[in-house]
Amino acid sequence: MDPYVILTYRSQEHGSSVAKGSGSHPHWNEIFLFTISDSNYTLHLRLMDEDTYILRMTSLGRQCE
Repeated sequence: MDPYVILTYRSQEHGSSVAKGSGSHPHWNEIFLFTISDSNYTLHLRLMDEDTYILRMTSLGRQCE
């Protein structure tokens, strides 16, 4: 398995590098910058495999006071 991640916040999208040969325990040490325009946001993560398609989709969200 050669995973990579696509991160999406509203219309902004970034992709990680492919973690070749890391199987089901990938590690990325990458920085992605998003412009956050309000205190409520959801960051969508799509975990992909370079050789196939979507493995899992999840969302991270935070409510600011």
